[in-house]
Amino acid sequence: VDSIPPPPPPPKNDDSDTPPPPPDDDSGDNDGIAIAEMGEPEPTEEDSMPEAAIIDDDDDIVTVEAETEEEMEEVFDAPAAPAPITTDKPSVPPPLPPKPPETPEEKEIKKARLYFDQCLEKERSDNPQDRKEAQELAEKARRVMDLIEPQIIQDNADWRILYGMICIHFKNAEFTAERAFRSVLARDPLHAEANFQLAELLLEKNPEQALKHMEKAIITNKDFLEKSPENFVAAWLDYANLLSAKKNITEAKMAFDIAATATVDTLSKNLSPKRKKWGLSEEAPQWQKDLWQKQIDWAKRQFAKLLKAKS
Repeated sequence: VDSIPPPPPPPKNDDSDTPPPPPDDDSGDNDGIAIAEMGEPEPTEEDSMPEAAIIDDDDDIVTVEAETEEEMEEVFDAPAAPAPITTDKPSVPPPLPPKPPETPEEKEIKKARLYFDQCLEKERSDNPQDRKEAQELAEKARRVMDLIEPQIIQDNADWRILYGMICIHFKNAEFTAERAFRSVLARDPLHAEANFQLAELLLEKNPEQALKHMEKAIITNKDFLEKSPENFVAAWLDYANLLSAKKNITEAKMAFDIAATATVDTLSKNLSPKRKKWGLSEEAPQWQKDLWQKQIDWAKRQFAKLLKAKS
């Protein structure tokens, strides 16, 4: 009978990943006891400490331990971290396109406007020589504009009004001035400056028409102060006088009050952009400031008379 060979020896565990068996418990007291019967571990003092979750400067959530509820409240009441300082430069808007060069006509118009501005200053003088020079300046302004092609002036409302204002200084030229103002109103019936200038031209020969145009100038145009600051006080004074002639005392008193409450500083500030547009010095000339002050003082006296008459 053949003999049975012995079993092979068990493999060595030197390099094996199998963990060694747990050592036998010497006491033997815990044999057969289930782990579940051991119960949950008792909480320690560290485990019972309250916790608070906050966000740090890097937007990470971190846990802060506090020993008491008061300390917990301090954690939540603490001020938020300041916003990080960025060093990025603000975006710079693109530069404005260059202003187109002045046309020869624009240069000539500014020259005519300068002559007319000097004319207005000279004609307020009591000196006969100054008045003579004022007329000469008006003639220079008109000659400059007469050399410009009429259609170019016709296409610009401000230039047509300027031409009409210059023509008023010449005898037998009122019809030309009126036609210039009406040509502007034919395209823009509510044009503030054109309505005012036409109303001034019609004050004596047609008060009813003058009143209608003055109302369009200063009542319909709520921004008449910005559009025509040099004529603001004069417009309200003439409007008040037209209303007084119609026995409309209540509205006349209101118009006098508006003229009386104007200030030279406010009028000057509103006139500055307009003078700059014409190529003139932005500061209102002294004669203009003196005229405004006289008009304002006269409005105050008229307003006081109406108040006294009503009482």
